[in-house]
Amino acid sequence: MVTPVIERRMAPRFSMQGTVIAITDPPSTPPATVKEVSLKGLVLHYREKTNSLNPQWELNIIWVDCVVSHHVDKIPVRIISDTMIENDEGDRGSFTHRQAVALNRIQPH
Repeated sequence: MVTPVIERRMAPRFSMQGTVIAITDPPSTPPATVKEVSLKGLVLHYREKTNSLNPQWELNIIWVDCVVSHHVDKIPVRIISDTMIENDEGDRGSFTHRQAVALNRIQPH
């Protein structure tokens, strides 16, 4: 029997088309791939041996289509969840993580 998952999302999420990369600022882990986006947050996949990310940091988002690259810098986020979804033994024990992050309110200067 499959246990139903309780939906906790406050806003709908949309899958990304193409490759969208998220890089922590300051850089602390390999770049992540943005898998879903909503008005309140993002779902990222990244590969690392541990899940040692700081719970609050900033992201730089980069999206490249065939002609132009787009980027958004220094998006404040906080980690909601970080779950190992895959273990690749052939890659020296690296893990693929699924991480949900919430967008933090940007403070006015």
